[in-house]
Amino acid sequence: MKITRREFIRTATILGGSAYLSGCHLLKSEEVPLDIMGAAASDPLETTLGIESIYSVCQMCEGNCGLRARIREGVLVKLDGNPYHPNSMEPHISYSTGAKEALRYTGSLCVKGQAGIQTIYDPYRIKAPLKRIGERGSGKWKTINWDEAITEIAEGGNIFGEGKVEGLRGIRDTEAPIDKNTPELGARANQFVFLSGRLELGSRIFISRFMNAYGSVNGGIDDTSIRESSHRMGFKLTFDELHDHLKPDILNTTFLVLFGSSPLDSGVPLQTVARKLMKAKVGAEGGSEALQEAGYEEKFKGKYKTFKWVVVDPRLSNSASLADQWIPIRPGTDAALALGMMRWLMENGSYNRRFLENTSKKAAQRDGEESWTNAACLVRMDNMELLKRGGKTVVWSGGRAELADNALHGELEVEAKVNNIPCKSVFRLLKERVYQRDIKEYARICGIESSVIEKLAEEFVSYGKRAVADFYGGAVQHANGAYTARTIIALNLLVGNIDKKGGLIVGGGAWGESLDTQEGMYALKTIGDGVKPSGIRIDRAGHRYEDTREFREKGYPSKRPWFPLVPDWGVFQEVIPAIAEGYPYPIKALLLYRANPSYSVPATRDIVSDTLRDTKKVPLLIAIDSEITETNFYADYILPDTTYLERWDICSVPPVVATRTIGIRQPVVGNIDQKTGGYKPVIPTTMTMEDILIRIAGKLGLPGFGNNAFGSGQPLNTAWDFYKRAIAGMVGGEAGQEVPGLMEGEKIQYALVRGGRFDAYDMAYQGDRPRRVYGGLCRLYNEELSMTRDSMTGKPYDGLPKYEPITDSAGNELREDSYPFQLVTYRFAFHSEMRTAANRWLLEILPENYILINPRDARPLGIKNGDRVKITSPNAAKGIEGKAAVREGIRPGVVGIPHGFARWGVGAKPVEIDGKNMGNDPTRGAGIPLTPLLSLDPFLKNVCLEDKIGANASFNDTRVKVVKI
Repeated sequence: MKITRREFIRTATILGGSAYLSGCHLLKSEEVPLDIMGAAASDPLETTLGIESIYSVCQMCEGNCGLRARIREGVLVKLDGNPYHPNSMEPHISYSTGAKEALRYTGSLCVKGQAGIQTIYDPYRIKAPLKRIGERGSGKWKTINWDEAITEIAEGGNIFGEGKVEGLRGIRDTEAPIDKNTPELGARANQFVFLSGRLELGSRIFISRFMNAYGSVNGGIDDTSIRESSHRMGFKLTFDELHDHLKPDILNTTFLVLFGSSPLDSGVPLQTVARKLMKAKVGAEGGSEALQEAGYEEKFKGKYKTFKWVVVDPRLSNSASLADQWIPIRPGTDAALALGMMRWLMENGSYNRRFLENTSKKAAQRDGEESWTNAACLVRMDNMELLKRGGKTVVWSGGRAELADNALHGELEVEAKVNNIPCKSVFRLLKERVYQRDIKEYARICGIESSVIEKLAEEFVSYGKRAVADFYGGAVQHANGAYTARTIIALNLLVGNIDKKGGLIVGGGAWGESLDTQEGMYALKTIGDGVKPSGIRIDRAGHRYEDTREFREKGYPSKRPWFPLVPDWGVFQEVIPAIAEGYPYPIKALLLYRANPSYSVPATRDIVSDTLRDTKKVPLLIAIDSEITETNFYADYILPDTTYLERWDICSVPPVVATRTIGIRQPVVGNIDQKTGGYKPVIPTTMTMEDILIRIAGKLGLPGFGNNAFGSGQPLNTAWDFYKRAIAGMVGGEAGQEVPGLMEGEKIQYALVRGGRFDAYDMAYQGDRPRRVYGGLCRLYNEELSMTRDSMTGKPYDGLPKYEPITDSAGNELREDSYPFQLVTYRFAFHSEMRTAANRWLLEILPENYILINPRDARPLGIKNGDRVKITSPNAAKGIEGKAAVREGIRPGVVGIPHGFARWGVGAKPVEIDGKNMGNDPTRGAGIPLTPLLSLDPFLKNVCLEDKIGANASFNDTRVKVVKI
């Protein structure tokens, strides 16, 4: 018998205290709603009386769109978009709109978002804490209760009959060093490592609070480096730490060049960027006011359409198919194309000289600008540092050296001696870099005609400050990613589009982005009586190799790369290899929170499994997750997490949104105790990650938790205790759209009812600029980068934009001549890698992926569309089989595989709990698993190729063979 969602909830509630702990450990098919199992929907339509609407935030990708959940009698029956949220409606409705009136409007939610209903009712969710029996990786567990799980994790002991395991209490020594001869490693508490998947603003700060209280520096590492680390590092190194993500102001842009970015397939957020692109394209058909404001070179006016976009990508994506031009370059050569464009701009004097000559904020404002560059600053040729007086930069102005702050404009093409020190201006150095190759050579590198670069550059500059060069993973998920990012960003600086309507913008931002230090907010991250963790992190992020004992004793190279410029998000793909080698120190416990490196990290599936099986390398392995994944399959304990529809969080949005926005994720089903704030999810024996960590903290007696966590009588005993303070921080204080209410609680409730806090649509701009601007120095030359040395080679990095061929960690250029094709990866609009790969509704759209190959490559191999083929790589010599898709829409010499298919966890293969085989769904394993094909670093041999500056894992540098079966 199959039952409805409503009956499922009732059954779950009734059986929660007994059946969950007596054998029913995954949701069985008879417990899953009829429509989810494939039958016609029998639940009431959203228009039926008795439907409750609750606003929250989606997490089916990283876009954080607002959603409206339709609930009847505690059962989720429909997901739509939140009309208050600018991701989900344009223009979004007024914040003052009452809840009843808001029901007249429905925001949009993409196919992934609507399929989120499958996530909460997934039949392979874990119902109770699991403890392994037998060896790690045996696929066998038994259920235990929460008290047992928390106690054993905290106290350790002979908990598996394999000898003593040190629990978290024993590991937490905040005084004794890991190695007394190497004090820079920090205290023994650092041997507890917390590795996360996707985190939002609120959950990131909560984990930081927990790990700060514990005393470990290894608490902030998430999956950014397998998504967009080099993308964000490019911006960080050009702008600053707080502005590591800028985007085009699409609706006011007139010419958009997308390098390795396909917003109509995988935009962040997909529906928002796609909507803006289509509005811009439709609006351009009849002319635009923007054209009158766009060009500062009159000769170009009227020559081109009023909105165009160009896609630079070896694959004909959805975005490329609708673009005005598709440029299929060789993968990994995007920086060469950008430098070729710069060559044309410099040869023709078609760059914004005045913007580049500005030397300070004062100079910029006199010219009607908000930001300025260091193009005119002088660089010492003896050590490549910026020339300074009293710590301040110097420019050449009026025939002499002047402090940049004192000179309104500096000369751009300077070579001079200052106090007998040879110097050149940043712009001069950039021009010399660009002129190292002519346009024909740049075109040869990219595999295109030189005329393509020339025409693209001419058209780009013709639109003035409303032309934008944007990029994403296709351009920078390479070993040269950060250099490529900085080079593409430099195109925007040359036309001076920063902080301009239609230019490159920082977005509207959010309220309470720090949630810790701003006046009037609760100290959510800082713990007054807590320890202050210190030492080197397991991934070596944020630390200089030169400050270590290892360097003092042996110099270069280091054993593994160090990443001194990478911030708290860290280097996800380096964690397991570092644990395997015990470098820079061995660990004692690893906690995985929705982290799945076995599936999501390129090339290291076997390395992850071998390392995690080894109880000497990872003595205690804990996972917090809602399912048994490819990685937590090796865990000692799996603690059942809730889904994103059963938790709180604070969710900012990408800068493509020009108004200030902050979303509140909140439970849409389950029950909340109105007195204590305690939350019972759909499956009552699961818990939010925050509630789990609160229980562990309580068991360990950590500071900053318990009845007086935020001061006398201010508790942190539930997740809501934390998030109500986080929401209080974002609804009070700062200027913007007012949140009504005299008392804090009234303001919190007002925001919860609307799913966040949102500025009005008409608050995006002030005149010809966005209301929120960067308003700072744009670094064409990054001195810090030029002063940082590659720990593997000892050579300094380059502070200028640069094209660099793909190399391994030792600096050797890759040569894989026996593998004729280069593999690129991408996503479909209906998948977002790991988190949707087992979603039944989404798999119905396309049950399995394929190998995309050009007919010119397929014909000599005898391959036809739909044939079974085998693809091999240096890391997968045995090969992986799949179907061929023979199409013109990919550059010859390149093959493509979409990511997000072929799971071997989350129910694709059976596991055993309490002696019972839990069954499996083979459709979840269909297709080609991408990451096992990708390349290991040939020098290190236990990590994927990676960008040593930006830390991004490489998804697009692997060479492969394809043969017909």
